[in-house]
Amino acid sequence: MLAANRPRDAYRQSNFDARIKGGTAQDIVVYCLDELALTLGMLRQADLRGNRAGRSESITRGIAILTALEMGVDRENDLAASLLHFYEGARHLLLASAAVTDEAAIGQLRTDVIEIRDALRSAI
Repeated sequence: MLAANRPRDAYRQSNFDARIKGGTAQDIVVYCLDELALTLGMLRQADLRGNRAGRSESITRGIAILTALEMGVDRENDLAASLLHFYEGARHLLLASAAVTDEAAIGQLRTDVIEIRDALRSAI
């Protein structure tokens, strides 16, 4: 039913199911970072096209991903404070994008997310 109404959502859900089932905690974080990078790219595109609905959807999705990432941080880990600070800054940037998107800052955030994802992926 979902595939008939919204094929992109059906693909996203099946991709999520395939990557999460049997995945480790690190696999799930890598997946979330992949999705966040994609979402930030979608935000930039929506902003360039003047697509307010797409921009709003991207901001909402980005905040949801950041919330999931934040909830998964092991507070006993040495990097916990840095990760939490990064996620909080990213959340503030996304919330500020509801009024005006700072395209350069969003682009830099996307680059940072990709670097973190790649570092984590190589550590797996």
